[in-house]
Amino acid sequence: MAKADKQDSRRSKRAKHAQSTAPTGKPSKGPARERKQVRNAEEGAILKYMREMPLDVLLEIFSHLEPADLIHLSRTTKALRSIMMVRSSRSIWTQALSSIPDLPPCPDDLIEAQYANLMFTDYCHECLANADDHPNILLLMFMEARTQLCHKCAPCKFKTARAFSGSFKEIKSVVPMTKESFETYSYHEWNPEKYHVDVAKEMMAEYDKLAQVERGGWLREQTAKRKAISEVTLNSLSSSYALLIMYFQPQHAEACEIFFQARLEQDEEMIASIQLKRQDQVIERLKELGKLSLASLVVVVINLFLRIERRS
Repeated sequence: MAKADKQDSRRSKRAKHAQSTAPTGKPSKGPARERKQVRNAEEGAILKYMREMPLDVLLEIFSHLEPADLIHLSRTTKALRSIMMVRSSRSIWTQALSSIPDLPPCPDDLIEAQYANLMFTDYCHECLANADDHPNILLLMFMEARTQLCHKCAPCKFKTARAFSGSFKEIKSVVPMTKESFETYSYHEWNPEKYHVDVAKEMMAEYDKLAQVERGGWLREQTAKRKAISEVTLNSLSSSYALLIMYFQPQHAEACEIFFQARLEQDEEMIASIQLKRQDQVIERLKELGKLSLASLVVVVINLFLRIERRS
């Protein structure tokens, strides 16, 4: 009898707990969730409408977008990607790239969509971490190797010559290399040359399969491709080569670095211009309210803030 009473007591406790934790009525949706649902519905309607558009109208719209917009749009649906990534749509990428002032031309070893992805995206090509979701991420651009890696993946993908064995010494002159400083080295290894691991292994495997008499010709061929880039299609490349083209073009990489530096300076000038414009608006408003002394104080504070910001 006592055992039955204990079981009833346990059941009643569970029932009370379930009753106390049960939701009363329908769960209320937060405003953020509701906004997201509305936004998703709107985006779905837009994509549906785009799929029903005539192809020539769609391509005309795309031709007025910037490269980054095309990249993001091509990743929304498989249908759009199948439209934007075919050879017949190459003109929209060409036009988008040509709309960017001072952008170096697309190198011969990349198609326009690849070049846009390399130049106008902010994610790691290895782990896919992006700057929006990971604010503390540091992205490193390796223009000669045609890739962008985060500070965590870069040391794993590029290694010094000591990390390789076998025939690496014979082929290292044609392997993608960087002197980018992303690791801490001992005093006698300041910024050593680092080689891309995947491509190095693949090239070594290819080199080792050749007969001794064929290796010299292979090296000369790779060296020639490095000096004067020939036209390369993605279909002729294996997975490693498709992700990270092995051919170098140092002059183009340098031009891209100059382009990025110029864009950075333009962005800084634009931000400074916006700040000054905002300052003038605040001061004008204070003058309208008859607070001239406060307006003078605002000028001092803003100028001090700008000096600190430039110094940091």
